[in-house]
Amino acid sequence: VEAIEAAVLAHFGERSADFAHDPSPPDATAEALGRFHTKKHLSKLEGLFDKVEESAQAPLMDPRRGRTKRRTMLSIDEDTAVMPRSRAAALSAAGGACRAVDAVL
Repeated sequence: VEAIEAAVLAHFGERSADFAHDPSPPDATAEALGRFHTKKHLSKLEGLFDKVEESAQAPLMDPRRGRTKRRTMLSIDEDTAVMPRSRAAALSAAGGACRAVDAVL
């Protein structure tokens, strides 16, 4: 992030102060996500997020079956995992990307 800020400052000089610096942008809205992703893809992610978040909250012991296995990580594909805070991270990152686009348009 520091390298990006330095590059913006070097390129835009004093005008760079006009760009908003927002360390916690709002989460992306469903409408914004729908502009870039299909309903099918978003539905798949919601299901994975729900499943891993629910599993992370499950008790470690089931009185009838004994110890249970929590699934605190699921795979979207070969190199992408979903964990309990992935939904929050994804919405924040997408919100930041939307904010960045709005700032330069």
